[in-house]
Amino acid sequence: EGMRMQVHWKVKPAEKHDRDVLISLWHQFMQEEHEQEMTLAQWPSTTSLKNWITRLDRQTQQGKITVILKNQTVVGFIGMIDYTDKDWVPAHVAYVVDIYMLPHARSFAAFKQLINGFSQQVKDRYSQIWTNIASSKHRVGALLSRLGFAILPDIEVPGLEDQCYLSKTIREVDPRADSANMFAAMMSGK
Repeated sequence: EGMRMQVHWKVKPAEKHDRDVLISLWHQFMQEEHEQEMTLAQWPSTTSLKNWITRLDRQTQQGKITVILKNQTVVGFIGMIDYTDKDWVPAHVAYVVDIYMLPHARSFAAFKQLINGFSQQVKDRYSQIWTNIASSKHRVGALLSRLGFAILPDIEVPGLEDQCYLSKTIREVDPRADSANMFAAMMSGK
C-alpha cells in the first residue's frame, strides 16, 4: 500500500552465472507453452532440455543471450542465432529464437526495454533483427509491431509451418559503404 516502489530495469548480456536462472525460466516457458498447446505431446524431454542447455552455453559465450533484470532479478531473456549457427540466416541478421518474460514482469514497458536493450547490444554486428511467431499468436504479433517490427514476406524457415516472420531494422546500412566493403573483401581474396 501507500508508496509504490520504483521499478529498476536493466538489460545486459547474459553471463555464466545467469545459467541456472535461465534454465528455470526456460522450464517455465515450456510449461506455459504446454498448457496453451496440448499438442506438445512430450513436453521437454530430457534430450530437448540437454540440447537447449548446450545451445545456451554456446550462445552465452558468443554474447547471443540478453537478459532483463527487474530490481536485480533476471525476469526474462532473448536468445538469438546468426549465420554462423544456421546457413539460412543472412549475414546481417540477428535471428531471435527465444523471447520470454515471467508473467508477473510482463508489460509493454518491459518488452520495450528488452527489445531496445537487445537492439543496442547487437547493432554493431547486425543491421536487422528477424524473428518468427506462430501465426495464431496475435498478441505477440501486435506487441512486436508496436515495437517497430514489420512482416517479412516470402520467407520459409526449414521445418517450420504456420509461422509469421517479422523484421526490424536497427541500423541503416549505407549502400555505398556496403559495396566498398564487399569490393575490399573481394580484393583481399576472401
